[in-house]
Parts: sequence; C-alpha cells; structure tokens
Amino acid sequence: MDKIDNEGQRIENIAKRVKTVHRILILRCSDPNLWYSRLVGTWVDVESVTTDGVWSRGDGGYKNFIRYSDVVPT
Repeated sequence: MDKIDNEGQRIENIAKRVKTVHRILILRCSDPNLWYSRLVGTWVDVESVTTDGVWSRGDGGYKNFIRYSDVVPT
C-alpha cells in the first residue's frame, strides 16, 4: 500500500511541476503500444497540461497524450 501511496504522491508532485515547464523528459513508457514508447530518453515540448498528463506534438504534428507517471519535468 505504501508503494502505491508514494507513486500517487510522486505523480501529484510531477503534475504540479509540469504546469510551469515547457519541456519534459520521457523517462519510461508504461505501455509499449503508446506513441512515445520509441521516444524514451528524449525531451519533448509541452502543449498543454491535464489532471492525468500532458499533451505534446508528435513527429507527424498530431497532438498526443503522455502520462505523468512516464515523465520528468525540467
């Protein structure tokens, strides 16, 4: 239970920090089928922020969602 609580707190802290940054580092990808799975270890621009993650532009120019649990804000 503590591990889940700690992860929830970590995600909440990231969400607060991302609201003030313009770039994030994709640290991991929790689902290999997500669009950013090949971008682990790269920085991406933040388009907008939601309660669950951020929106960023992919290579094709499409707006795509990234989970907070997979990123580190700058």
